[in-house]
Amino acid sequence: MTVYSSVTMTTLPHSQWRYGTRRLFLLCLLHLVIYTEASYDIFFSRYGDCDRRQPFLLADEDYTLKPVGGTFVHENLICTITFKAPTEYGICLTFDHFKITDCSVRIKVYSSSTSSGMTWRVLDCSDTKPNQMCTSSRYVTVQLVKDNMNSNKGYNFKIDVEKSNSITEKGVLFASIGVFVGVILGVVALTAILAISILYCCCKHRKNTKKKTAQTIATASHENRNLVQPSAPPIDIEDRHWASDPHFYPPYGPYPPPPYVPPPPYQPDDIMQVHGPTNDHNQISSVKP
Repeated sequence: MTVYSSVTMTTLPHSQWRYGTRRLFLLCLLHLVIYTEASYDIFFSRYGDCDRRQPFLLADEDYTLKPVGGTFVHENLICTITFKAPTEYGICLTFDHFKITDCSVRIKVYSSSTSSGMTWRVLDCSDTKPNQMCTSSRYVTVQLVKDNMNSNKGYNFKIDVEKSNSITEKGVLFASIGVFVGVILGVVALTAILAISILYCCCKHRKNTKKKTAQTIATASHENRNLVQPSAPPIDIEDRHWASDPHFYPPYGPYPPPPYVPPPPYQPDDIMQVHGPTNDHNQISSVKP
């Protein structure tokens, strides 16, 4: 019993160590299988990639853009490929190598789900390999444009596309600063244009007002010169004969006038004095009151 127990005590720790090591190895391998992101190649010369209607999802996959490859190679003047990141993720483009010798070839990058609107970056034969480009947008569209068919020659590049959950990367930082500066410059330019327009309108209105006032004064002065002026000054009221002659009608009288006094009744003698003597007794009788 004693010997058996001693053998058991010496061999048991070694077995547990082997079992633990094997279990740890399996766990690490399982972890790598679960969390390793798959990587796929996308070719601008492959019809299925260029004609794809839905964006490539950057969930647990990374993609590499290449100019030529695949089983069925064809050529397009325009090939557009779009990527979509999960919610709260951005997208980064890393250029492994880049060279364009045919100046009729361009690569347009859009920070949106379509190839319409403002481009994020345009690369052609005058550009060298760019730095990493990152955006906080969930969508990135890469478009290869040719002016002429060239049998897929004159350009070579490799672009790695992956999701990014950090907006502090260099590309995102530069893009954010560029957008902020652009907005500030736009506001300043709009304010300056508005201020200049208001100032111009005020000056123009003031100038027109002064011009109209001067024209009005000139017209009034010209009209006043044409008016008939009196040849002699008006006479004073004291020089008028009816003002100094009390017998002239209507003479000046006291104001207010005295109260009305009715005249005395007519007498026959007064009538005879006015009309003269008469022998007609009926006529005289008819004038009596």
